[in-house]
This record gives sequence, C-alpha cells and structure tokens, in this order.
Amino acid sequence: MFEELNRALPRFRKYEQELPITRALEEALVATYTEIIVFCAHSIAFFRNNPNISHSRSAWSRFSGDFPKVIANIRHYSRVVDETADMIRLTRETNSADTIDAISFLQDSKADEMNLPCYMIPYGLNNRFFGRSIENEALKSQLDPEENKGLKVVAIYGTGGVGKTQLALHYANTSMNLFDVILWIPSETQIKFTQALTKFASKLGIPRADEAEDEYQSIQKVRDWLNVSGKTFLLVFDNVTDHRILEQLWPASTKGSVVITCRSLSVATKYTAEAMHLECFGTDPGTQVLLSLTGLKPTSEDDAAAAKELCDLLGGFPLAMVQIGEFINERGYSYKELLPLYKRSAAKIFARSTVPLQYEHTLNTVWDISFQSLTTEGRMLLNILAFFDPDAIPEWLLSNPRADITEPSLKFLLDDFE
Repeated sequence: MFEELNRALPRFRKYEQELPITRALEEALVATYTEIIVFCAHSIAFFRNNPNISHSRSAWSRFSGDFPKVIANIRHYSRVVDETADMIRLTRETNSADTIDAISFLQDSKADEMNLPCYMIPYGLNNRFFGRSIENEALKSQLDPEENKGLKVVAIYGTGGVGKTQLALHYANTSMNLFDVILWIPSETQIKFTQALTKFASKLGIPRADEAEDEYQSIQKVRDWLNVSGKTFLLVFDNVTDHRILEQLWPASTKGSVVITCRSLSVATKYTAEAMHLECFGTDPGTQVLLSLTGLKPTSEDDAAAAKELCDLLGGFPLAMVQIGEFINERGYSYKELLPLYKRSAAKIFARSTVPLQYEHTLNTVWDISFQSLTTEGRMLLNILAFFDPDAIPEWLLSNPRADITEPSLKFLLDDFE
C-alpha cells in the first residue's frame, strides 16, 4: 500500500509545482488525495480500536481485505492525474510559438478572407421534430446573440434517446441567420472531437502552418480564431461524456453561444448553471407526438384509446415512439391492431426496427454508452434491479442499515459514498 503511495505522491507534487492547476487537474488530484485521506482515517481508527493487533488475526484479515480495492482506486485516480497532466503539457506546448504565429495571422487577416458564414451541422432541418416547442423557445431566449451579454451557455441533459441531440439540431438549423459560424462537435470521444475541429478549420479557411501540423494545433487555431475574430458563433458539444474534453476549445469570446448535450447532470453543471433537464413526454402530449409521427388520425374512439395506451406503454420515450411510428407506417397497422401485437412481442418489434433518420442508435443500442461506463458495483446493482422489478423499487430496500447483508460483494449497498 505505502509503496503505491510512494510512487504516486512525489510525482503529483512535481505536477503541482511545474504545471498550471486547471480545474481538471485540481479535480483529479482532489479525488486521489480524498481516497488516500479516507484510507488513512480508516487505518487510524482501526489501530486505535485494535491496539493488540498481533492477537487479532480476524480483525486484521477484515481490515487488509480492503487493500486491493483501495490500491485499485488509487491507481485509477493516478492514471487520471497523469493523463490530465499530459494534456496540460500538450496544450502548453501548442500555446508557444505556433500559437503566437496563429494569433498574429488571425489578427492581421481580413474577415472576407475566411469562408463566412460557415456552418458545419451534421443534419438538415428535421420536419418530423415534434413536441418540444417550449424547450426550443427556452433555448432561443437563452442563446440568441445580444450585444454585450457575454458568453451564453446552456446544457441539455437527460437519458439516452430522449431527444437532446434533436433539440440541439433544431435550434442550430433554425438559427443560421443569427450566427456567422455554427460548429457541431461530436464529443463522446477524443477522436471524433479532434476530427470535427480539423475538418472545420479547413472548411473555415484557417491555413495550415505546414504539412506536419498536428490535429491539436488545429484545435488551438480554431479556438484562437473564435476568440479574436469578433464574429458571432454557436458551438454545439454533442454527447459529452467527460467534461474535461471541453477545455481544449472552451472560448473566451463574449460573442458566442454554447450548447452542451450530455446524459449526466454532473457534466451538465460543470460549465453553466443553465441546465435543461429533457424528460419523456406525458400521456397527452406524447399521444399527440405519436399521431404526428405516423401521420394517422385515429379512426374510432377505440383506436384513439389504443394510441393513448401505446404511448403509456412506451413511457412517452421519444426514441421508442419514433421506432413504433415507423413500424406502423411500414406495416400499415392501426393503433388498435398494433396494441395487442406490441403487448405480445415488443422486443421483436424493436429488434426489427431500423436506425431512425438523424440518429445513430436504436432502442437496443442507445444504452450501450451508459452500460460501458458502469463500475463493477454499478453493474451489480443494475442486475439486482432487473431481478426485482421493472417498475418502482423502494430505495430503502437496498440501503436498509438493518439488512443482514453477508455477501462481501454487496457491502457497497450500505456505503454512503458508493
């Protein structure tokens, strides 16, 4: 244990002395130090309660059993610290001569030498976008450019498939008359993020210093241009899974507006207090959306009731409603005809559905990102919940301190920090 700390702590001290403490580095260091402090506190309490440890092998066995988990956590947080430090070094290097040259060029160049206006949006206007007029008006009021209002930022968060990307797309496509630049940046991975910005730099007309210029220099040039050009811009960071990726491009200009879409409230609130929670539709508005998606009016009261029940069974979940709407149109069902088939064979219906337009996932794949990010304990808890019931499960059932949980792998259920 102490060998692990001896390897990590001197390196961290060097980072603190030599590198600027960014928010990401500070959070990574705090997470590591917290793990160490908690371990030390537990150790002190243990030795105080067990002064004659040599005569209590069972107590020592229980205490030392936590070592592998603590070591694994420290190694994980140490990797995060090292990766963050590497990114800071890389950013600092690109802020040297090449960045100074880029800024000088941008300040001296004329606006008409750039390809303006410049819009890079992955899809056009979706005429089958329904049911989010209130949310769209909220985006307009918070993001539309105004004089001397500073950088405007809104984060849209919610579960996968609820319509975050479609809402951001609708705003971007209907706001091209307001911005000189609209840049859509897929942000779930560093590769997609970097590729999008490199493509945009070329589309805008920012020249490369030479053929050896790397992708990170392109990112820096885009950020420099946004900051010094004086042009209005809209940035859309779509599907952000790690807020630290935003630091590479986060603008200092007051001429811009920024939309962040993500699944996590924690990510949503890192850069703004304006976090919009996008939820599933209620029964009545959801039914209207389903009718709009199919373009079919109910033929009878029974058919209308079936459409309403279908919406309830789908939980007002937009992605599911889109797939069901397409299934109805492909097969020619009425709502009344589809309802019993859906109750019998919902899984088969969704398995046969194609990927909707302007979206990368179906109902069967939309959860993959969330599942992949689960910890071991998170996966275990998900399996327990799936075993119990698909509906409401009382929280106390899993965290009752009186519960006699003897299985070691389930002890995390009683830990307030897990």
